[in-house]
Amino acid sequence: MKFSFVFIHLFFSFFILSLSSCALLDSALDEDLVAKREDRFKASTGHELFKIYSKDDRLGYIYENGSFVKKVWGGKKIVSPSGQTIKLLYTRESFDKLKLFLGDDLSVGPGLENVHHFKVYLESVEKHELVDFQPLIEYMGENNIPTLEKPFIVSMIKVAKFSVEAYQKFNGDFGVEYRPYPLVKIKGSTGSGTKKSEEQTAYNIFVGYKTFEGQEWVNDFEAMPKVQLNIAQPENDEIIDRVRVRVRGAIEDYSLLSDVQKNQMQLYIMTRNEYEDDWLLQSKTTIDTEGFFEGIVKLGDLEKGNGHRYSIAVFVTYFKINRKVNSVIPILPFNKGKDIIYVKREDNF
Repeated sequence: MKFSFVFIHLFFSFFILSLSSCALLDSALDEDLVAKREDRFKASTGHELFKIYSKDDRLGYIYENGSFVKKVWGGKKIVSPSGQTIKLLYTRESFDKLKLFLGDDLSVGPGLENVHHFKVYLESVEKHELVDFQPLIEYMGENNIPTLEKPFIVSMIKVAKFSVEAYQKFNGDFGVEYRPYPLVKIKGSTGSGTKKSEEQTAYNIFVGYKTFEGQEWVNDFEAMPKVQLNIAQPENDEIIDRVRVRVRGAIEDYSLLSDVQKNQMQLYIMTRNEYEDDWLLQSKTTIDTEGFFEGIVKLGDLEKGNGHRYSIAVFVTYFKINRKVNSVIPILPFNKGKDIIYVKREDNF
């Protein structure tokens, strides 16, 4: 008898708890979930949700009005897996936003009015980040500054699995309940076939992003001082009888720079063959404590380049150039000091 009483008490406690849970779930789903959903994703990842997901890495792209404009920035890419899974809710009323996000990968056919809400699962979250970022040097001309000042994608969230479940609302024995509702997926671009499933999935897609204001980088760069460079060796129009040549010179006002500015300063040499359009980045120069610099450049190679004229340019910047990003350069970048000379290579053998 005592056992029966305890059993009945537990049964009714569970029954009441179930009703409370359903009521709470129903109340939560009827709230404005758009802001809550986006806030949840941002709080979990520090990123915004894409309006339309991307299957490709778009790090360094200018991002305007939900569109990837063009890649303007480069740098080192770092991937940080978290193993995290995030669940997001979409009501039927916000289905258009979900449809926009999923593109052609989701269709629920004529039964949409029966769907109460969707659950979206983002599994195995990982962050793809651009660090030590810098402009691609072809965009460092003065006329490209407005482009550099635009926001660009500096970080993205990728998920190993993206899945969607649809649920129908109905009145069950214990009050309001929800049960899975089959989705209808269009197969192929023609839509010639369909497949019903309670879950739809996509794999290895980018779902979130973070931008950086390029104007902040430009302002920091423009705040750095400009200096006067002079190439002393070789001389202008000198004849060079070998492939390799040592370049020496001086930064005239080096002593006026602060220690911080001296530490940030980077000095590079580029060469350009008269028969080619692009500049080639050479080895980084060394700068001594008095502001004298020195570096080695190659004028072609042993097989070709004899008899050609070359431009040699030395220029200052305040960031380390990523050679994977900027080894071939179509223009002399806007800079903080430069000098250019012209030589001719005539091998002596």
